[in-house]
Amino acid sequence: MTSAGATSVEIPVERLLIDLLDLQEPIDWSSVRYQDTEGWDSLVHMALVTELESIFGVTLSDDDIMTMDDLAGVVAVLTAHGVTGSQA
Repeated sequence: MTSAGATSVEIPVERLLIDLLDLQEPIDWSSVRYQDTEGWDSLVHMALVTELESIFGVTLSDDDIMTMDDLAGVVAVLTAHGVTGSQA
């Protein structure tokens, strides 16, 4: 389940992170961070990048990839690429 008040960009990102990291409810998104969350290693991070590029039709730069270390970072990068909820 996604968090209450999640934006239309956050919802598919939350679902993807839940699937990739096998997260269990309830989820404290403020504590879910790259390399701090069990299972979110470099391989899963690259799987996240691949899925995001496929789902949203964007190409992410190395700087983008390094910025995406939590939910807010992923959403910020996608928003900077012009992603809106209607693309999810």
